Amino acid sequence: MKKAIEKSVRSDVPEPMPDILGTVSQAQQNEILRTFDPQAAVAEFVEKIPERERRVLQGRYGLVGGQPLTLEEIGRQFHLTRERIRQIETAAIKMLRGLAAPANFNKISDLLFQFIEDRGNAVRQEHLISSLLGERDSPSAKQNVLFILHCGPQFTFQKESLKYYESWCLAGFDQDMLDEVVDRAIEILTKHEKIIGLADLCSELRRQTEREELATAREEVIESYLMLSRTIGRNPFGDFGLASWTQVKPRDVGDKAFLVLAHLGKPEHYSKITDLINKQGFGSRIAHSESVHNELIKDDRFVLVGRGIYGLEEWGYKPGVVADIISQVIKGAGKPLTREEIVSGVLKQRLVKRNTVIVGLSNKNKFRKTADNRYENV
Repeated sequence: MKKAIEKSVRSDVPEPMPDILGTVSQAQQNEILRTFDPQAAVAEFVEKIPERERRVLQGRYGLVGGQPLTLEEIGRQFHLTRERIRQIETAAIKMLRGLAAPANFNKISDLLFQFIEDRGNAVRQEHLISSLLGERDSPSAKQNVLFILHCGPQFTFQKESLKYYESWCLAGFDQDMLDEVVDRAIEILTKHEKIIGLADLCSELRRQTEREELATAREEVIESYLMLSRTIGRNPFGDFGLASWTQVKPRDVGDKAFLVLAHLGKPEHYSKITDLINKQGFGSRIAHSESVHNELIKDDRFVLVGRGIYGLEEWGYKPGVVADIISQVIKGAGKPLTREEIVSGVLKQRLVKRNTVIVGLSNKNKFRKTADNRYENV
């Protein structure tokens, strides 16, 4: 990426399209999204060029079936060399850029421009496509949106690198600011050793920087830059961490259970935990309550705190049956305790009935009553 990107997508076809970069209001954006149909807009536009050029573009960009063809595959269809197909493709794009695009095509191009501009002039391609298409995402729709981007000289495609995902940028994009956001975020996350929400991460980044543009940057800009990084990841709940962390990309059922329970913030029954895992859609595999329960039992990160109810060990829950917890409460106090003090201490650790604690205190092999009606460990 360059600090200020001004070149077109293809340097060999630099002729500009008509000026269509007026600001798109939120109401206009919503209306465009409601009737968003990139396939129809592109189909109408390419009808303006000769059939051969149109078919080459349709094949090269996967405009019809959503599957782009290689130069060689298209060449076999026309009995032409790869180089000749490349020339036809270049000429066809140049031809389109010299024509007046249909209104719907321009509206979508406007919307793409506004979306990228609002996010610091750089957006990860996957995020751009998924945000605009939403539930209407399909291979064909995606390829047609990409074609609209390729047609616009105001859009510059950046290939995936070791540090960043593939993205689309506008003129004025500041590479140095992107690097600072990502590098500082990695330092912050590494130091904290835990996932951080967007608002907190933005606050920390603004506090640390001496760059005025970053100190005043909106969350949408910082968020877009963070999502460009291949080192930083975001979990299904919107929290950021290092991409290698299981709290960002859970590897097994135990990791998924930990993530949903940590987000929930309170103990829950294993069947509900299973439902939460499936609701989040961590992948195509469906979690089953038996498998989740078995994982909760054997994983030390989880503690049974009630009948089928599990909490996290990091919340301060201790393993063991009620009698073990009673013993820990008395030991932690360093002195004999009244029955009410013990009940109160145990109920902070276990979701059980009061009488269950009182029954546990009657175990004379573990506890004895003092002269002043308190209890101590045997």
